[in-house]
Parts: sequence; C-alpha cells; structure tokens
Amino acid sequence: MGVGKRIVELRSRRGWTTNKLANLAGIAQSALRSIELEEKSPTIDTMTLILDAIGISFADFFAEENQKLDPELRLLLETAKQMPPERRELGQKLLQALNED
Repeated sequence: MGVGKRIVELRSRRGWTTNKLANLAGIAQSALRSIELEEKSPTIDTMTLILDAIGISFADFFAEENQKLDPELRLLLETAKQMPPERRELGQKLLQALNED
C-alpha cells in the first residue's frame, strides 16, 4: 500500500476529512490531497506533521505487520497505543474477561 493510500486509511478510520487532517497537521489541504492521491511524495517534514496529527510514529506507519491485521484489530491496536498505560491495562483486563465467556 502506498503512502497516500495509507494516510487515507488512517484518516478515514478516524472519521476525519482531508480538511480536518490538513488543519491539524498545519499543511494546505491541496498538499494533503496531492499526497493522498499519490500525485506528490511528501517530504520528511510534511510526513512528520501528518503523522503527529494522526498520532502514530513512522515505525507504526510503515510496519508491515500492522498492515496485515484485520481492520478491526488494527483499530484496537492503534487505540490502545494512544491510551495512557493505566487505561491500556484496564482495556486488556476487560478484553480478557470478555474472552472468558
């Protein structure tokens, strides 16, 4: 999957428009649209702004294993990564309890 398509996937999963992500990243909407359509490759600085706005690292963005997960599992993983440790632990316990049934 290309960089632009991956950005679209992450943005869409959050329910964000291109305008919202562009505003959060501090870049022009037209620039983001060109990147998402893969008409233009982003610079490292632009990617940093986009990924910071989305809330993921370069490593997570480019991780192959992350892309192989089902969309539902990927969403759970990304949500858990954004949680503080105590909430992540609580979420883990909840999932384990739900799995015992």
